[in-house]
Amino acid sequence: MRKKLALLGAIFGAGAVLYSCGGGGGGTTGTTAALYLTDKPANQYDSFEVTVYEVNLCIDSACSQKETVFQDPNGVVIDFIQLNQNGQSILKYMDTANLTYSTYAGFEVVVGKSVNLSYTDQTGTQTAIAQFVDLSGSPNSVACNTTTNQCSIIYSQTINVGSQLVIDFDLAGFEVNDPNDRGACAQGNYQDWDICQVNVVTKAPPTTPPPYEFYATISRINTGDKTITVDWRGNSYTVKLDSIYECNDVEYDSNFSGDRAADCISRLQRGACIEIETVPGNNPANTSTVNAKEIETKDRNKCGSSAYYGEYYGVVQSQGDVNIYETPQDGVLGEFTLTLQNTNTITVKVTEFTKCEYEYGDMYGSSDEYMYGLNCLQNLPVSQLLEVKINSNGEALEIETED
Repeated sequence: MRKKLALLGAIFGAGAVLYSCGGGGGGTTGTTAALYLTDKPANQYDSFEVTVYEVNLCIDSACSQKETVFQDPNGVVIDFIQLNQNGQSILKYMDTANLTYSTYAGFEVVVGKSVNLSYTDQTGTQTAIAQFVDLSGSPNSVACNTTTNQCSIIYSQTINVGSQLVIDFDLAGFEVNDPNDRGACAQGNYQDWDICQVNVVTKAPPTTPPPYEFYATISRINTGDKTITVDWRGNSYTVKLDSIYECNDVEYDSNFSGDRAADCISRLQRGACIEIETVPGNNPANTSTVNAKEIETKDRNKCGSSAYYGEYYGVVQSQGDVNIYETPQDGVLGEFTLTLQNTNTITVKVTEFTKCEYEYGDMYGSSDEYMYGLNCLQNLPVSQLLEVKINSNGEALEIETED
């Protein structure tokens, strides 16, 4: 697995960094720690997505007693290939936790059993699903639950959380059973794409302030001061766009003559899951205002539970169920009553960022029309089945007619 080993060394060279804000110097002295994930430079995989459910600090060596630093029941999907830029590691902020102790017997990372990856060879883009398997030995043990499809990676050596701690997925010690090149996995009874060897250890964090990255959902778009308000793990951030260089694949280079902040805002949607890269040293663990360098809209599953939304099916029974506000209220243009298939009703708010796809047809055929905001309300179909995706604020993210 020589080719794949090099790739995995680049992609799984990921770390969780606990930056302590105090404490240290004693086994019972607590500390406040912020958790990050990072990756070493990787050039050969196009994507490498791992679902992270938990990061725990172990009180005993078997990790039967532990304290949680990060937990998400839906899991947060991280493409580790994205966590480097021109050879510089990016720290992905996950959460902050108040800990009871400053010294622990090890750590545990709970991940999804499956790892989605893609890479390019001479025939084009290829995809594969690698998977963790049960392993024993040093420095890690891996135990997988086939019911939950989750795996626990445990590191059983003493950890001092008094100042900084990096949990590093050291890829030089990883092996994957690539069917084209078995490598070290050929010595065991493994299935194709099994991850047959891991090496997850502690490592020193970067010595110079790196860029930071975090997921968030957009709660408000502030067109006046050209900022956005986002939420992540119960924290609210104001994101400034004056330093934005790239927004949803649009680069603002020297040839761009417009207002980059205004242009970026026009490409964002309230309620969307986004990935924010800050300017170097701008740490979201330490401030509620960050300056964004890059923003990219992501699938909502990447934001885990923080990107909650509900899907509803129902009809608008009459135009009387549609209320267009004379004056927008906190970014909301109006609302409508949706009668669900079980005859219950819900009130759905529409903002300027609500996206709609309505199907119109006649005897000669049909076509889909796309619109946003006020046009969605003004053209809302009556007595036609709708699929509506709603965020936790009761605002429609998407409205689509159904057959």
